[in-house]
Amino acid sequence: MKKLLLLLILASAAVYAVDYDISEGSVSITSGGKYTVTGSTTENSIDIDTADDVEITLDNVSITDVESSFRINRGNVTLILVGSNTLEVWDDAGIYVGASAALTISAESTGSLTIKNFTDTGIGGRRYGTSGPITLHGGTLKIDSFGEAAIGGGMEGAAGTVTINGGTITAIS
Repeated sequence: MKKLLLLLILASAAVYAVDYDISEGSVSITSGGKYTVTGSTTENSIDIDTADDVEITLDNVSITDVESSFRINRGNVTLILVGSNTLEVWDDAGIYVGASAALTISAESTGSLTIKNFTDTGIGGRRYGTSGPITLHGGTLKIDSFGEAAIGGGMEGAAGTVTINGGTITAIS
């Protein structure tokens, strides 16, 4: 009987999708699961800090004129792009991938992501820091990084492995 009860409890521990509108406030993800972010902002950001796997869909997101837009401090993150997405950042990586993190842009991505970064890396590490691994499978990426690498490590920092398996990528640095 105890084994049956435990099996029923484990079977009911489903992963639910959570939807966020970035225009209503910053998104802080501290546990694994599936998340969708929509909306536009000039002041809010996305922060991920968990040891768990995270799947996050950006669906027509625009985060512009901010110091920091999307930070993956810790965790294995799979990113799915839907529609047209824009990150415009002044003082941090467009998508920061910390040394204890990993980013995969999924082959399921049918949308695009444009990153404009005026002082730091497009996707990857910060200045003087180390980034985790980055794997690209799909989507259309246009990255303008005026100060440092489009994809990889920041100035005087180290990059984790960058693997490109698919997608359309335009990287300007």
